[in-house]
Amino acid sequence: MEDSSEQRGSRLARAARFAFTHPVGIAHTILYFVVAIVVLQNLEPTKIDFLFWSIPEVPKLVVLLLAMLLGALLWELARRLIRR
Repeated sequence: MEDSSEQRGSRLARAARFAFTHPVGIAHTILYFVVAIVVLQNLEPTKIDFLFWSIPEVPKLVVLLLAMLLGALLWELARRLIRR
């Protein structure tokens, strides 16, 4: 019986040690899961109107991914400009 509780304790200690030494990796993993859930829940098609252009039947998945990509690119550009 004591071996089982010691194993659980050592597993918990290893998990805690991993979490404290890799917090960014854990945050990235959680973020990836959240993004995947949002994307998978928005697969239905939608219509995009911009000024005089209209794009019918675009999956929300494409719109979300493009918006995330554009946001990441703008963030990186701003970060590099501020760093100078």
